[in-house]
This record gives sequence, C-alpha cells and structure tokens, in this order.
Amino acid sequence: MTQIYEKLGLFYLGKQVDQKGEETGLLELIKNKHLTTHAAIIGMTGSGKTGLGIGILEEAAIDKIPALIIDPKGDMGDLLLAFENLSPQEFVPWIDPLEAQKKGLSVEEYADKIAAMWQEGIESFYQDRSRIKKLKESADFTIYTPGSSAGVQISLLASFDAPSKEIIEDTDSYSYMLAASANSLLALLGQSQEEATNEFILLSNILDFYWKKGESLTLEQLIANIINPPFKKIGILPLEGFYPANGRTKLALKLNNLISHPSFSNWIKGEPLDIAKLLYTQNGKPRMSIMYIAHLSDNERMFFVTYLLNKLISWMRTQSGTSALRALLYMDEIFGYFPPNANPPSKEPMLLLLKQARAFGIGAVLSTQNPVDIDYKGLANIGTWFLGRLQTKQDIERVIDGLLKNSPDALDKKRITQILSNLPKRTFLLRSIHKENLEIFKTRWVLSYLKGPLNKEEIARLMAAKKEEKNSAQTAQNTLKPKSSLAQKPLVPAGIDEYFEIYNPSTQTFRFAPFIQAKATLHYYNQTRGIDTLQEVCYEFAAQDMDLEAMEECDERSLATKPPENSVFAALPSQLLSKKGWVTLAKDLRNMLYINKHLTLYKIAKLRIESTPEESLEDFKARALALLRDKKEQEREKIQKRYEKKLKQLQIKLRRAYEKLEKEKEEAKSKTTDTIISIGMTLLDSLFGRKKIKSSTIAKAGSTISKAKRAYNEYDDIESAKERIEELEHEIETIQEELEEELEKLENRYTFENFPIQEIIIKPRKSEIKTRLSLVWKQIDL
Repeated sequence: MTQIYEKLGLFYLGKQVDQKGEETGLLELIKNKHLTTHAAIIGMTGSGKTGLGIGILEEAAIDKIPALIIDPKGDMGDLLLAFENLSPQEFVPWIDPLEAQKKGLSVEEYADKIAAMWQEGIESFYQDRSRIKKLKESADFTIYTPGSSAGVQISLLASFDAPSKEIIEDTDSYSYMLAASANSLLALLGQSQEEATNEFILLSNILDFYWKKGESLTLEQLIANIINPPFKKIGILPLEGFYPANGRTKLALKLNNLISHPSFSNWIKGEPLDIAKLLYTQNGKPRMSIMYIAHLSDNERMFFVTYLLNKLISWMRTQSGTSALRALLYMDEIFGYFPPNANPPSKEPMLLLLKQARAFGIGAVLSTQNPVDIDYKGLANIGTWFLGRLQTKQDIERVIDGLLKNSPDALDKKRITQILSNLPKRTFLLRSIHKENLEIFKTRWVLSYLKGPLNKEEIARLMAAKKEEKNSAQTAQNTLKPKSSLAQKPLVPAGIDEYFEIYNPSTQTFRFAPFIQAKATLHYYNQTRGIDTLQEVCYEFAAQDMDLEAMEECDERSLATKPPENSVFAALPSQLLSKKGWVTLAKDLRNMLYINKHLTLYKIAKLRIESTPEESLEDFKARALALLRDKKEQEREKIQKRYEKKLKQLQIKLRRAYEKLEKEKEEAKSKTTDTIISIGMTLLDSLFGRKKIKSSTIAKAGSTISKAKRAYNEYDDIESAKERIEELEHEIETIQEELEEELEKLENRYTFENFPIQEIIIKPRKSEIKTRLSLVWKQIDL
C-alpha cells in the first residue's frame, strides 16, 4: 500500500487519529501539488513542528522536488543525518555527550539506544531502510552558510548583476527588482524603505541607470556612484537639492565601513546566488539547499532573507507556468519577517510569493511558534494549515478567528479550543482547502536523525567533502610570476589600450605581469528558429604564453589607466612589441572563436520543446522536468479517476456487506436467544404446568423446533455474508494491484532518462566577429 502512495504524487505525513487520540487506521496523505497553495505550521515549542517540517522536506526529496530551505535556528541540517544502515556507529559522532550523561549512559550505549529507537519508530510507520536509501539517492543535500566559511560559501555582494532583457522589458518585474535590490542594501544597514526614502530612491536610480545599459555594478562601483552619481537630476529636482553631497557621502561611508570589516570578505566568496543552481545540480539532480543563518546578526538575517526571496521571484518570473509542484520554499521560523503591524523588507517579497508563486509551481511552507505575531491577512493566500498544541488563550483565539471560522467542519469554537489545548506532542490539526473536514493526525517517524540545532563546527564536518570537491573542481587562477623584471614598462604599439589591475594598494613595490584581454562580439543567426542575437564575450590569458586554448572568461571591472609609482614590469613577448603581432593575434582569436564558440540550444523531441538562447541547460532541464510532471500528473489523474470509480463502488458494496454481516449477526443472536427461551418455557410448561402433556404443549414444541431451524439458517446467512466480504476484499486487492502496475508503468514511461536531450549547435557568422584586444597589467606576488 505504501508503494502505491509513493507513486501517486502524495506526501505521507503520518497516521490519522480521532479526537480521543486513538488511531483510526487511516494514513494522513496530501497531494504534493496541493502545496502550490502554500502551507503554514503553527505550534508551541515542543509541539513537533521541526519533525513535521523535516517530514515534508523528506517527502519532497523522495518525490524529486527541490527545495530552498531558510534555517534561522540550525535544525534543518538534520536532513543530512539520514543513516542508511541505522547502525549505532553511524549515530555515535552526532550523539550529545551531555545528553548521554543525563541518561546515565556512555555515548556508545546511548547510540545503541537511539539506533534501536529510530529503527523501531520508522518501522512503526510502515517504512524501512530502503526508504532512507531512496531519500539519499533522490536529491543532493547541501548546507550553505552566507557570511561564513563553515558550510559551502555563497557570494551575495560581489556584484549587482544586470537583469535579463526579458525582465527589463517587463515593467512590473523590472520595477520590483530595482526596489528589491535597493531594499536589500538598506536592510543590511538596518534601515527600511520608509526610514530611508531618499537613500532608496538614489540607489534605485543608480542601479536603473547602469542596468538599462546592460552593465552590472560591483559594490565598490556602487559606492563610488553614490558619491558621484552618473546623473544630475532625480525626477525634476536637481540632484543637490534632492540629496546633497554631504548626505550621499554619509551613506557611502556606511557602506564602505560595512565592506571594510574583515568578516565582509565571506559575503563575496563562494558560489553566486543562482536560484537554478540552488534547485538543481549540473546533472539535473534536485537539490535541497539549506540556508543556515543562525550565526548572522538580525540585520544580516533580514538582508539575506530579503535578498534570497527577491532572487527567487526574479527567477520565478522567467519560468513557464505549471500546475505541478516545481519547487518548495521552506522557512523554519517566520517570526519577525511577516509581522501584522510593520513592514520589514522581507514582508513585500514574501507577500508577493504567496500571491503569485502558485502559477509557477512554487509552494511556500512557513513555520512559527508565534501565531499572534504573523500577518493573517497576508497569510490568507495559504491553503493548508498544520496546527499543533497551543497553550495561551490569545494564541488559540487568534488561530480560531483567523483560520477556522469559515471551516466547513461541524466542530464548534469550544471544541476546537479544547483540541488545540490538549494536542499531544507530534499531533496536529489539519485544515486544508483541498479536504472537506478537519483532520487530526500524528506525524510519521522521520527518516533523518533529529539531533537538534547544528553548530558551525558540525556543519563544517558535514560539508568538508563537498567543499573539497568544489575547490578541486574550480580552475586555479592562472597567475604567472614574471620571467624577468624591468624597471620601466615595455612600450607597446600605438592604438593598444593598457590597463592596470591593483588588488593591494598598500604594497611598497608594485609588480605586474602582462595579460591579454580579448573582448569580442559574436553574431548568431538562424532564420528557422527566429534567432538573431549578439553575444558579448570577454577572455583573458597570459601574454607570456600566448596560449589561446588556456584563456579564461573575465568580467567587467574597474581598472586603472595609469600605473602607480614604484612599479616593476615583466617583459612582453617580442611579437607584441609590433603592430603586426597584435593584428596576427586578433586574426588567430577570430579563427579560434569561430571554431570553438557556438550557441548551444537544447531540444527534447518527444516533448516538442527547445531552449531559448538565454536559457541555460539547468533552466531547460527544470522546465522539461516541470512539463514532465504536468504530463505525468494529467495521466495520473486519469488513471486515478478510472480506478477511484471502481474502488468507490466496491467500497460501497463492502460497507454494505459489513452492515449486512452485523445485521445477520444481531438477528441470529436474537433468534437464538428467543429459541432458547421458547424451548425452556415449553419444557417448564410440560414439567411444572400440568401432569399430562396436552395438545397445546405439543403445538408449542413444534413452533419452537421451527424457530430453532430458522435460527440455524441465520448462521448460514452469516457465512454467506462473510464469503461475500472476502470476495469483495479480494476484488479490491486485485484492482489495487492493477493500479500499482499502471502507476509503475507511468513512472517508467515518464522517467527523465526516456527523454534524451539533443544539442543544436549554431555557429557565429565568421565575417561578423569583431574583436578588441587590450593589454592588462595584473599585480602579482613574487
């Protein structure tokens, strides 16, 4: 039965119980696509919210649905503590010695106890080790630590990347992205848009100026532009009248003080915050990306949450619509980020997600222990509520008034109050717009070991192998030591631009090595596919080797146009001292770009879809997976409806058969009792009523014998009813097996491996490749 549920696109959450806490024999199951209408988990400390949240995320991973997980407390890292063998040795490194000591046990003894408890708990909910294996194989689990090197680092403030052409052309999306980026910066400074209106407008205008030119901004460039903006007016007012220079300087100093702090370097190191890569690995495997922020200050947390939500919205708006669940956003504690009477920077993007994400297949699951401190008007867009035990009268009344007053269930306010006040641990009241009645259920035993909040040292241990893998995969920066040094800079032919990259301005002697920066414009044209696009590329390679095959991509960045004093330069290759050498190099570069550079499109013929020029392989795979889920969901719905009709009819017959059996039992019992009494009365009448047996007594005896025969026949009816029940149960079991077979065929048919991705290569027009070569002197260490 469990196998069928896992193939039906269902999340298995636990066992249903009645109002007395007795198990009803039914499992608590919800369709995963119903979470596109979002969910909230509310309950006091110790009610089991973490277990329910991890259970939902485990189900998502098993169903290969990726998730972004915001973890303010550190509990969500427990998802990585799923031990396939459930052996005590696997638990030992994660046992708290103090906890074992409290129990009067050694760490090893306590690990034995925990391992046995976990195996028993998992099996008590019809699960086994194979499900743990499936969980670990279905998704990639990564803990990211913004602002820290404990986990996998993620870069947030390296630059403010210009949005795509599609977003710029979408006025609403572009305006929102501008406002969101400015608000994120203000949140890092501990300010809101209402508190810093002028600052917000200035930042928005600076970003708008460069983004519309297709240029990204580093934080250093943004600070420079705050002091000296690239425009003289804001609206119709002169810049100095709207925001004088002294005010702009104060804002720039605040940001400068922020980035000059030694800890700030952790905010710009690591992987860029790319939503597509956070949801899927390069191989298309779904990823559970845990954003651990327990170590951050309040301002830093607000900044990160706001920044992440805004990035998610920007990515979301580039996706196609879907009715299937494409991804989950899980937040373990929403308190402070969605208050009823304030507007922190995180509130607007959260509200926007709750209103719009459903159309794109993104479901939000929000958890809190403070029901009074969340905006219920904003949360009116949530369709599923998991309510755990609540103690205070204020909390219970807020939940009932805000959520349950329109419930179709017959339970009254007094009864709901009683239920919420007395719910045991790990037991929740479920209200869903997708279910007719309120349901009470006990959460299933999770597959992951609930150790409790992880600290940074434990996260470092969990992520050590993954960080080493990522570091080894990164290409080491090609930094060459100069073969010889010259006091004077070599002379280059006229017309060749020279720039200087300085990373350490405090050094006494500046040493430079020569690199070639090659910028090129490539024109891709394909009339059949309606492609007519230009691509700007930038590469760098060491001038001393002149190896075009070793060149690396480079980014736009600020470079000095003059060298500092006390500079020492490496020698240039002789061919670069003449104009002819540069012309030959440009020609070689064009040939190399024509041979090696191409526009790669992706196509899945079976699905009749192709990628767009701007769409990455990860985004195309995500779109294809969403389409597959849609098609599979449609097929699944058809199969379910077909079998549900049959099963419903059989279940009605089975219920009637059970009712008939009970009726036959009652009638048989009644007639048997009547017969026994009748026989007894007849015997008493003959023994004590008269000395001789009269004809009336004989008649009574005959009637009693007839009753006895009828009573005996009733037992035949009971056996017939039992046989009918067995027949119906066998028929139901047969149909369920047929359903399982059909669903298994459906799963196999819609496996992603059955839909191969083809590459379509479009070469640039050779005659239209334009190149621009510059000489960049990079500061190096000896």
